[in-house]
Amino acid sequence: MGDRIGYAVGTTGPWDAFLVFTAPSPEDPLSDTGHLTGGWLLRDGALRRLDAAERHDVRDPRTGFITGLGIEGIDSDGRRLTARGTTLSRFALETGSLCVNTFVEWDVDGRAGHGEDQDVWSIGRFAERRRAERAAG
Repeated sequence: MGDRIGYAVGTTGPWDAFLVFTAPSPEDPLSDTGHLTGGWLLRDGALRRLDAAERHDVRDPRTGFITGLGIEGIDSDGRRLTARGTTLSRFALETGSLCVNTFVEWDVDGRAGHGEDQDVWSIGRFAERRRAERAAG
């Protein structure tokens, strides 16, 4: 695993769901923008790979944990995905890395849904980010 990955999954029903894996660009590993490393879109029962997606995180300045996120993507059939998530609850696991697992209420293309997010960091990279945030005020 690299220094950081994002994993988001959401569903609005039995035939509509998405799964998106992202990572920030190597030039800006502390960025709140991640780019697709893999994923798919299930829409009306048709499952397709995502060709592109971008993730944008909103963080609590006190903890560094995600309070909201947005995902924009497009699949191999040209279908667009727009998902906006609001975090409802979370817990953190430290097992050699830091995984902040969050239950998310999603708006997926105007439909209400639910799912989860995993914000996974190397311990050192998360500490680096928190130090940079404190230094910036």
